[in-house]
Amino acid sequence: MTLERTALQAIANAKLQDAELLFQNERYSNAYYLFGYAAEIAIKSRISRLFQSDTIPDKKFVQDIYSHDLNRLVALAGLSADLTESRTASPVFDGH
Repeated sequence: MTLERTALQAIANAKLQDAELLFQNERYSNAYYLFGYAAEIAIKSRISRLFQSDTIPDKKFVQDIYSHDLNRLVALAGLSADLTESRTASPVFDGH
Protein backbone atom coordinates (compact mmCIF):
# COMPACT_ATOMS: atom_id res chain seq x y z
CA MET A 1 0.00 0.00 0.00
CA THR A 2 1.33 3.45 -0.87
CA LEU A 3 0.28 6.68 0.78
CA GLU A 4 0.93 10.19 -0.38
CA ARG A 5 2.24 12.75 2.07
CA THR A 6 -1.09 14.60 2.19
CA ALA A 7 -2.89 11.35 3.03
CA LEU A 8 -0.43 10.69 5.86
CA GLN A 9 -1.04 14.21 7.18
CA ALA A 10 -4.81 13.70 7.10
CA ILE A 11 -4.51 10.38 8.93
CA ALA A 12 -2.22 11.92 11.57
CA ASN A 13 -4.68 14.78 12.11
CA ALA A 14 -7.62 12.38 12.43
CA LYS A 15 -5.74 10.27 15.00
CA LEU A 16 -4.81 13.43 16.90
CA GLN A 17 -8.43 14.57 17.03
CA ASP A 18 -9.54 11.13 18.23
CA ALA A 19 -6.82 11.15 20.90
CA GLU A 20 -7.95 14.58 22.10
CA LEU A 21 -11.55 13.34 22.45
CA LEU A 22 -10.41 10.30 24.39
CA PHE A 23 -8.26 12.45 26.64
CA GLN A 24 -11.14 14.86 27.33
CA ASN A 25 -13.25 11.88 28.34
CA GLU A 26 -10.54 10.57 30.68
CA ARG A 27 -9.74 7.56 28.48
CA TYR A 28 -6.06 8.19 29.08
CA SER A 29 -4.60 4.84 28.05
CA ASN A 30 -6.27 4.87 24.64
CA ALA A 31 -5.56 8.59 24.22
CA TYR A 32 -1.86 8.01 24.95
CA TYR A 33 -1.77 5.24 22.34
CA LEU A 34 -3.43 7.40 19.66
CA PHE A 35 -1.24 10.43 20.46
CA GLY A 36 1.78 8.21 19.81
CA TYR A 37 0.26 6.81 16.65
CA ALA A 38 -0.49 10.34 15.38
CA ALA A 39 3.09 11.38 16.12
CA GLU A 40 4.47 8.34 14.28
CA ILE A 41 2.38 9.02 11.18
CA ALA A 42 3.22 12.73 11.22
CA ILE A 43 6.94 11.94 11.40
CA LYS A 44 6.59 9.47 8.53
CA SER A 45 4.88 12.22 6.55
CA ARG A 46 7.92 14.39 7.18
CA ILE A 47 10.22 11.56 6.10
CA SER A 48 8.31 11.22 2.83
CA ARG A 49 9.57 14.69 1.87
CA LEU A 50 13.09 13.24 1.71
CA PHE A 51 12.31 11.03 -1.27
CA GLN A 52 13.41 12.37 -4.63
CA SER A 53 11.76 11.51 -7.91
CA ASP A 54 13.84 9.51 -10.35
CA THR A 55 16.02 8.25 -7.48
CA ILE A 56 16.06 4.86 -5.81
CA PRO A 57 16.54 5.40 -2.07
CA ASP A 58 18.87 3.34 0.09
CA LYS A 59 17.23 0.01 0.99
CA LYS A 60 18.07 0.28 4.70
CA PHE A 61 16.58 3.78 4.85
CA VAL A 62 13.33 2.51 3.35
CA GLN A 63 13.23 -0.49 5.71
CA ASP A 64 13.90 1.74 8.72
CA ILE A 65 10.84 3.84 7.89
CA TYR A 66 8.67 0.88 8.86
CA SER A 67 9.96 1.14 12.44
CA HIS A 68 7.66 2.16 15.29
CA ASP A 69 10.58 3.55 17.31
CA LEU A 70 9.82 7.28 17.54
CA ASN A 71 13.42 8.23 18.34
CA ARG A 72 14.64 6.33 15.27
CA LEU A 73 11.97 7.93 13.09
CA VAL A 74 12.86 11.39 14.43
CA ALA A 75 16.47 10.74 13.42
CA LEU A 76 15.45 9.58 9.94
CA ALA A 77 13.36 12.73 9.53
CA GLY A 78 16.35 14.88 10.45
CA LEU A 79 14.61 16.23 13.54
CA SER A 80 16.93 14.98 16.30
CA ALA A 81 18.43 18.41 16.98
CA ASP A 82 14.97 19.99 17.16
CA LEU A 83 13.79 17.31 19.58
CA THR A 84 16.85 17.74 21.79
CA GLU A 85 16.35 21.50 21.83
CA SER A 86 12.68 21.13 22.81
CA ARG A 87 13.54 18.64 25.56
CA THR A 88 16.21 20.96 26.94
CA ALA A 89 13.99 24.04 26.80
CA SER A 90 11.02 22.47 28.57
CA PRO A 91 11.11 19.79 31.26
CA VAL A 92 7.36 19.39 30.73
CA PHE A 93 7.92 18.55 27.06
CA ASP A 94 10.07 15.56 27.95
CA GLY A 95 8.06 14.49 30.99
CA HIS A 96 6.29 11.16 30.87
